[in-house]
Amino acid sequence: MDKRQEIARPDPKRIDEIIASYQNQKWPLIPLLQEIQEEFGYVPPEAINPIALALQLFP
Repeated sequence: MDKRQEIARPDPKRIDEIIASYQNQKWPLIPLLQEIQEEFGYVPPEAINPIALALQLFP
């Protein structure tokens, strides 16, 4: 019997909303990642590139 549970895909619009709320802050990476993790229970791989692009970081 397979006991793994399927994790629901995070809403890309919600990820974008969270990222946008940190756009004008200085050093936003850690608080942004913390909020994403709090919202979804983990940092989804789908969030990495949008975060990197928004903060002008290399993914």
